[in-house]
Amino acid sequence: WLPSFNVKLNVTDQSLIRFGVSQAITRPNIADLRAEQTTAPSYRFVTDNTLPPGSSIIDIDLQQVNVYGGNPDLKPIEAVNWDLSYERYWGDQNAFSFALFRKDIENNIFYASQTIDTITLDGDEVAVVYNGNINQDEATLNGYEVAFTQFFDGLPSFLGNTGIQANYTFIDAETNAPAPFVDADNDGAPDSFERIYRYGVTDFLGLSEHAVNLIGIYQDDKM
Repeated sequence: WLPSFNVKLNVTDQSLIRFGVSQAITRPNIADLRAEQTTAPSYRFVTDNTLPPGSSIIDIDLQQVNVYGGNPDLKPIEAVNWDLSYERYWGDQNAFSFALFRKDIENNIFYASQTIDTITLDGDEVAVVYNGNINQDEATLNGYEVAFTQFFDGLPSFLGNTGIQANYTFIDAETNAPAPFVDADNDGAPDSFERIYRYGVTDFLGLSEHAVNLIGIYQDDKM
């Protein structure tokens, strides 16, 4: 069930206010849900610097077992969207708008490494680490957008067929920062092994804080 509510209030003949709230989901890519996986060990060389060059390696330790591939357990990204905007129109195609928005996101999908199991080999406990797309718990996006469209139909000759479109977007995005370690049994002690990428970083991966677009327009009866 994905409800939505939208309302429009005409302030004047040329301006209006819109408000909307909706719930949406984005399903994972089919390729990311595949069950196919490959396994590769990660080794560390144990050396003795007292030995002659070329013979200093005295042992090889298995550090962890890496698993690569799809993740059939991926959940859809869920979002609740809030939008409030003011819009003003004049002339045939000129417009100005200012919008505020907020998105509350759950199960955000990003690439990371996650310890999924441990095995014991020769008395040593070795982590099994999955490397691929996983669900991050939640994220919040707040921002605003200013947009402007103007046609210069008062200019002479072909210049009267020109115009511009411009917009600027600001986004303040935060996620729950990955912890520096995994505590699967909630005993307060690290379960060790796992490599945590971007731990302590709360910004939204792949999303810019500022975005600007400027577009030149030309149109006439033939174009």
